[in-house]
Amino acid sequence: MRALFLSGVILMASSAAHAGVEAVTVQKVMDDKAIIVRGNAEMFLIEKGVGCLSLWRYEGKRVYVNSPGLFLGVGSSLLIPDAGQECRIWNSESLGSAAAASPRTPSRIPPPAAPSQAPGNTVVLIQRALKILGYDVETGGVLTEKTKQAFARYQSSKSEPSTEAGIRVSMLSLAVDVLKKEPTPPDALALSKALYGAATGDSTTAQTSGCAGGHWISSVMADGKLIKLEDGSVWEVDSVDTVDSMLWLPTENILVCNGRLVNTDNGEKVGAKVLK
Repeated sequence: MRALFLSGVILMASSAAHAGVEAVTVQKVMDDKAIIVRGNAEMFLIEKGVGCLSLWRYEGKRVYVNSPGLFLGVGSSLLIPDAGQECRIWNSESLGSAAAASPRTPSRIPPPAAPSQAPGNTVVLIQRALKILGYDVETGGVLTEKTKQAFARYQSSKSEPSTEAGIRVSMLSLAVDVLKKEPTPPDALALSKALYGAATGDSTTAQTSGCAGGHWISSVMADGKLIKLEDGSVWEVDSVDTVDSMLWLPTENILVCNGRLVNTDNGEKVGAKVLK
């Protein structure tokens, strides 16, 4: 039976211009959904029907799409010749080109003043963040030796240098760690935003090694498993975090930092990795 099925696929492929059979690469499989890439680098999120149970085994490999008319149009199906399987494709959505550039990185911003020179309100922000993270510091805005030592220990735990640029990086790290703290403190979101603003000079944009702000959601797909940002980048959300991301909405602001997407509109954060 498999040989007969394979022969049929080969026959269709030999007249691809007529039957619309096209080889595609499977990039990612997620239950009944998958990301496929055409030969011209176009990416699509598809939802398949029953019959292609082995598709997860073909990540990084080629399968076939049979489109009676337009590519992935009505009546299209997915063919896995090696497994002798075929299934309908119920829905599809374009994800752009796999050859697109990686997520944009905002231009660098001059580093803030070191804590010893920082204005009192910045010292308060640093102290409040350190306090939330369990460091024994005052929170009155006075830069004491205890605050300096606590900040130095925090920098050391992150392997961040005690230079001016390193201080900015540490303030951004503090902002992320405050949001990650469980249970989340009531003022975590406001404090995190204030730290980003103090570190970058702009309350909407933050950038460091692995951190970039100024993004927003273009679309939420696959029940929160995929997040597409305004720059065309597509992110796969950790399965344990999709309970949050499935409720995110287009235009909500996103901070990308160290393998996490932080929704700065509601304070929720999810683990994620970029697919393109």
